[in-house]
Amino acid sequence: MISTRLAFALAAGLAGCGSAAAHSELHSANWCSTGTVAYTGEIFYTADELHAEYNRRQQDALRRCLQETGNPNTTSGGVGTCGVFDPPYEMAVSMARAACGDPGSTTPTPDSPVVVFIDEPQAFNDPDHHQLFNLDSGLHGMCGICVNSGPIPVPRDQN
Repeated sequence: MISTRLAFALAAGLAGCGSAAAHSELHSANWCSTGTVAYTGEIFYTADELHAEYNRRQQDALRRCLQETGNPNTTSGGVGTCGVFDPPYEMAVSMARAACGDPGSTTPTPDSPVVVFIDEPQAFNDPDHHQLFNLDSGLHGMCGICVNSGPIPVPRDQN
């Protein structure tokens, strides 16, 4: 059963999808317009879990960069190539999408099988989320899928 708070978060997410930010989880206002959004699970990451994953990803990326360049201070166009690889907001989106069953996608598309609705912290959904969101807040939300409520397609005759 969906908790009241999560149901409101889902409703708010769907209601606001037409005016959503550039990388809203909802690709367009038409996502699931012919179906029903079904709740499939809840996600919760503590600050410690987010920090541990962030550190792991940064170390892996630095290791790969050093193998490729041989020097952490190597620059490309005047910018260091072995700096921050996966900013906190993008990493949190990636973790949430993976937890909801879409590990191959960090950016939702019209064909994304799942949608992630984050209700806490509020900074995650703020227009300035890249600046305001931090790992110390943890992450809480829910996963949804679009269940087609239209007629079941009948296969064409194979003869």
